[in-house]
Amino acid sequence: MLLTSEDTAYQLEMAEATHLTRQTECYARLAEDRSSVALPVAGGIAALTRPALGRQFNHVAGFAMGACACADDLRALEPRYAQRGLPVEIELCPHAHPSALGALSERHYAIQGFTSVYVCALTSLEPSVRNEPDIEVRTAIPDNASLPCPLLSGMNAFQANEFVAQSVAVCANPVEARCPIPVESLAKIASARSDTVLFSAWIGNEVAGIATLSLIDSPYGRVAQFRHAHTLTACRGRGVFTSLLAARLAVAREAGYEIACVTVDAAQACARTIERVGFQLAYTRSIFVRHPA
Repeated sequence: MLLTSEDTAYQLEMAEATHLTRQTECYARLAEDRSSVALPVAGGIAALTRPALGRQFNHVAGFAMGACACADDLRALEPRYAQRGLPVEIELCPHAHPSALGALSERHYAIQGFTSVYVCALTSLEPSVRNEPDIEVRTAIPDNASLPCPLLSGMNAFQANEFVAQSVAVCANPVEARCPIPVESLAKIASARSDTVLFSAWIGNEVAGIATLSLIDSPYGRVAQFRHAHTLTACRGRGVFTSLLAARLAVAREAGYEIACVTVDAAQACARTIERVGFQLAYTRSIFVRHPA
């Protein structure tokens, strides 16, 4: 589905590739893991890290954006993933170069899912969403952040080193059996990145939700990315997710960013809430997968 211009799609996809590169480099630095790398491929980035970290750390972003793709690109990449026992997962934007589909077909990739990319024009956004009265959103900026401190004016703050424990507490859910390794790793990376603002929502003395905002400033354009939002199971339906959206919109706008984006699995129910606060569907990515032999 195409609901945005090719230029905007390129800006969003390059921001995604930049984010994935920074995630991989930050993880490699924190874990002292030289085998975790972000490799250029057909205009995009292929991230390879520990298999236990899942697809969030091991996939291809920005493939064939502004560049041709061929089967040789994939043929060179596939052994790198196979050595780790990982499938190659490519999130393909519908605005990618037409050669991408031919290359993926030749190498026998199959579609195994979809993600929806939502955008919001912050310059024309009317602030219509406010926190629930019993929800307090707090913010933190990592110590090495290159972000202006006034972004946090009017919001209570917490220490960035508290974000990991908050994230683990929110995501600890025996019913859903969420793997704790990616959650902890994502929180540690977010707490160490210089371009990321951390958010936690509180109900009374209990942390009820967490989220991050990555302010991507690259040669391809500036994009405010909404990421890693989770709500404590017992607090769902009380406006925690909406409050975290509203807080991030306010900070992104205050930082002078014109475009915000959020990506969700196509079947996630949170899409309605995202649209209600001002986001619109830009396009849907197809997830192409090839499993190791």
